[in-house]
Amino acid sequence: SLDPGKCSVWLQNMIGGGNENEDAKSNKTMIEHESSPVAYMKAVKNETEIKGIIEAHEQDAASLTRFLFWIEQQAKDLFANSNSDGDEKNHEEKKAKTIEDHNNEGRAAASSSNKTTVSSAAREKRIDTFDEYFLAKTVEKFRADGSSEFVGPSFATISSFKANGAIIHYKPEKETAAKVTNKGLYLLDSGGQYKCGGTTDVTRTVHLGTPTELERRCFTRVLQGHIALASVEF
Repeated sequence: SLDPGKCSVWLQNMIGGGNENEDAKSNKTMIEHESSPVAYMKAVKNETEIKGIIEAHEQDAASLTRFLFWIEQQAKDLFANSNSDGDEKNHEEKKAKTIEDHNNEGRAAASSSNKTTVSSAAREKRIDTFDEYFLAKTVEKFRADGSSEFVGPSFATISSFKANGAIIHYKPEKETAAKVTNKGLYLLDSGGQYKCGGTTDVTRTVHLGTPTELERRCFTRVLQGHIALASVEF
């Protein structure tokens, strides 16, 4: 039997399942096209598997929601002096501003004594480290801190800004990671493996400022495409 949905065209041709060569023609009558039963068996989940999937997604969703809230708050603080269209202004010396450390998971400080006053130079340093690699490591930390069931990432986190979001399976490196600002779309494709037996894979695309009309239109078209595909009955 040959599963045309899983078998490569080259192999089909070699054994006579496609536009075969002369030596394979004699095998053609021996080939049967059918789907592998293994795929159907794996598609049916038992109660234990379903429970694990639900628990993993509930824990993962809570951690990811906290991260998305944190990154939004960080962007508001870091790019407070930027134009609404995302163009950054020159950073000049201004009054010291009270902010929380960028590793405090976005939670408000318990009291004013827990807050740190930093200068514009310190802000510039934070902006400089606010990149794809840093955010990939940060979302992993949120998952680890958010659940004792978390084992580790289910795959290498795809943390990509602007044009890098178009690169399939993009993996940011510490030395070459792009700086993330409020001037473009940020794509995060990440997931976790949990002891309860579930694995997650979640993609979110956000804008940390005000998106352009083109960005709005492209985002909307992709969303419409997903909805249309999800609505198809096969």
